[in-house]
Amino acid sequence: MSEHESIIDKLPLDGERVDVSKFEKTIRLLAVIGGVGLVISAIILLFTGARAEMAYSWLWAFYFFVTIAIGGLFWVLLHNASNSGWGVVVRRVMEHVASMVPWMFLFAIPLVFLPGVRNALYEWMTIDPAHNEVMAAKSGYLNMTFFIIRMFLYAGILSWIVFQLRRYSIGQDSSGALRPTFSARRFSCGTIPLFALCTTFMAVDLIMALDYAWYSTMWGVQIFAGSALSSMALIILTVTFLRKHGYLKEIVNKEHYHIMGKLMFAFVVFWAYISFSQFFLYWYANITEETKFFILRNTDGWYYVSIL
Repeated sequence: MSEHESIIDKLPLDGERVDVSKFEKTIRLLAVIGGVGLVISAIILLFTGARAEMAYSWLWAFYFFVTIAIGGLFWVLLHNASNSGWGVVVRRVMEHVASMVPWMFLFAIPLVFLPGVRNALYEWMTIDPAHNEVMAAKSGYLNMTFFIIRMFLYAGILSWIVFQLRRYSIGQDSSGALRPTFSARRFSCGTIPLFALCTTFMAVDLIMALDYAWYSTMWGVQIFAGSALSSMALIILTVTFLRKHGYLKEIVNKEHYHIMGKLMFAFVVFWAYISFSQFFLYWYANITEETKFFILRNTDGWYYVSIL
């Protein structure tokens, strides 16, 4: 109790607030780099003959970063649903990572609404189900109209969850009442199934559907494991960065790092388990529709990447 009181005494009455001006030069530099890269990428995507190649690069970049943001949302949901005490001191960092979700979906616009980009990525959009046995069986799900509707649902549901959790968190800061905590707990427990559905089917729609004939029952879980892993790595790096600049020093200690490190290690093991399990099942079942995933990744230059 005395240790708790000593920590409170060392903190400002209204809590620690990051002085963004300290990082103004870094923010401007990153904004310039990001802006120039975005303009060049958009020009290549829209006005050159390399549209198909750039479409894959755009999808990869978008999905890489959106999974980190979605992973941040997962940790916020888990923290609230489990009523964990340790995570209170880093929860705002988790919330900031999760707050990227609505903005990241802006970069999905070319993937959804530009026919040249969309058709370059998803072969099934240009196939007539009447002349393709696989598409005849999957056309009820793999059709352009339903694809666009699903993307709107993913963006809307995940953004709504982010905004609600953010509102509860800020509401608690401003009022100091316990009600926002209980509301966030109930809301998190109720929306975890929605979160799981959105992340699983988005992984299927954006990545797995690149090869419409391939199927996997583990794909959604594998993407989720990587999302939770990469987001926790970013959270640890962000907390370390803030501590280096004088923030969170009085409240984040070695025990918090131990917990975050153990969670990250757990998801390293989980991701490896899911990845190997899929490979092992494909290997002994030896079904053509499944094994093609690994055959492609052991051909030409991809072979060396797979080995590495």
